[in-house]
Amino acid sequence: MKYITGLAALNLPSLHAATGDWHGYDNHASTQLVLDTDESPFGEWGVERRPVNGRMSYVATHPRAALDLIEQGLYSDAQGMREYYINDESLTEEIFALVMKLRDRDDWSAISRLMGREYLCTWLDWLEKNDVRQ
Repeated sequence: MKYITGLAALNLPSLHAATGDWHGYDNHASTQLVLDTDESPFGEWGVERRPVNGRMSYVATHPRAALDLIEQGLYSDAQGMREYYINDESLTEEIFALVMKLRDRDDWSAISRLMGREYLCTWLDWLEKNDVRQ
């Protein structure tokens, strides 16, 4: 199914978050990011149906939108995801497991660096505990 994600989804209130987060994204490649769950390593995780501009649409939750930004290589847009977009420590293990689906990509080192900046030792400890080599 096609769904709205990226910065556009982060600007919308989520069913699980009180408000959306304002992002300026004039002339930005991810302005209207629409992806298909069938083509995503994350499947339908974190996609919900909710009203957007008066009609029901499929939209990424804030954690899913952050993962999609990473998967699309938009690391600067994903910065601050732990504090601003996810802000729910109960999702940490699940987020880490989903990020691991990107492990075989050429840009894995950039993804892992971003995760390290966001989660600090929690990420490094998780990698060690799961025997993931950098």
